[in-house]
Amino acid sequence: MALLAQDAVQTDPKHFKVEYQDVKTRVVREILRPGETAPMHSHPERITVAIHGGQLRITDENGKSQIVEVKTGDATHLDPQTHTVTNIGTTTFEEVSTEFITPTGKQPPEAIVPTRPNETEDRAPVVEAPTAKPQPQVEKLTPQAAKNPKASSAVTQQPSQPAAPPTQESTAAQLEAPAVVTSPIKGAKTIQVNGQELAYVEAGQGEPLVLVHGNGNDLRNWSKQIDEFAKHYRVIAYSRRCHYPNACTGREDDYTYAQHAKDLLALMDALKIQKARVVGHSYGASVAGIAATVAPERFTSIVLAEPNFRKLLPQIQADQAQYSQNQIDAMMRKMFLKQHNLEGALHTYADWVRTGYWDQMDTVTKQAMLDNGKAMIAFTAHGEAPEFTCETAKKLTMPMLVVYGEESPPNNRIIASTLAECATTAKRAVIPNATHTMHRQNPDAFNKAVLEFLSAAR
Repeated sequence: MALLAQDAVQTDPKHFKVEYQDVKTRVVREILRPGETAPMHSHPERITVAIHGGQLRITDENGKSQIVEVKTGDATHLDPQTHTVTNIGTTTFEEVSTEFITPTGKQPPEAIVPTRPNETEDRAPVVEAPTAKPQPQVEKLTPQAAKNPKASSAVTQQPSQPAAPPTQESTAAQLEAPAVVTSPIKGAKTIQVNGQELAYVEAGQGEPLVLVHGNGNDLRNWSKQIDEFAKHYRVIAYSRRCHYPNACTGREDDYTYAQHAKDLLALMDALKIQKARVVGHSYGASVAGIAATVAPERFTSIVLAEPNFRKLLPQIQADQAQYSQNQIDAMMRKMFLKQHNLEGALHTYADWVRTGYWDQMDTVTKQAMLDNGKAMIAFTAHGEAPEFTCETAKKLTMPMLVVYGEESPPNNRIIASTLAECATTAKRAVIPNATHTMHRQNPDAFNKAVLEFLSAAR
């Protein structure tokens, strides 16, 4: 990894240690005991978090010195710099920096900027208690709005093409093919909900079953479920606002959990569905859970597959997860909004999830991410975890199934297990040989678990 000429780790390995690195980022820990000095060294653009604060004398390459008081917990965005640092305090100073490096080793031309609502451009994410975090500037979902959809949505149904709704036999085959951004989804119709045109497909007959997808994909993500579920239910799979093939610029400020929950309830009204069974995955599971807390009478039963309810994690883990999310959000927003590099932003995100993940993706998965890339950028404007706690879960009384992958990340499993314990009516299903995308990695096991639960929850 090419860094600046006086890379801190190479110049002063006594005080700087690499904790993690890949082709895009590097995490470096700095420890300075009282009286110690880190000799002249360089840093690329970075975000720092003070683990243990202290009083420092910083001298730049031109000999100009300043004394800085760093408080524990301070998070700061810094441009590339060269300096010496002396701990002139009485306590050990410790800091962790996330350095941003491009694949060529050249420094990005502009600073990474979170650009969240009501924040100045030079503000970096700060690890704080949840009550101190800024809230999205959007209208909250209320029971009154859920019960009076006419006040918030004008609903008309407009087929995107004269073709009839997809047959049960053909739906999955149509959805599974790799998509090109400019092509429509065969058999899809559109509907106006809360001022947005949303695409959806419908298959089967009987009791309604609504499928709500997660981030980085769209209604096609349910291609391995629709035909199987349609043997027993009237299945509706829709693309959430901003997701393919719906319009999206990436700059939308209405991409919030509350707004998506309002959309779900308004979509049900538009399709004349008074009450439904709902299956959600990841962000979509969060949306379904939030909608169920507002209008529980609209849900016959609910299936939540690894929702993003970070408030169910222990406090320290929740803060760490949110801080990490804020960092990747800032990187993605900069690459798209300032450098106009959507694929680069998605590549960065994928490798943040798992090193080398972008290059390992199959064609269908990668194309789905590209199709929904602008939606992922819109998400970064309001990436805060939803306000869903154990007390919230206890208020849900409809039959609930909580699903997670046997090999999913630890935080995902903890959230799902805690949710299943908090919700008094909840059952759980663990999908073997699968991670977060368990409904695509092991669809047979996922479909069997969901259908058995739905059949019993009558």
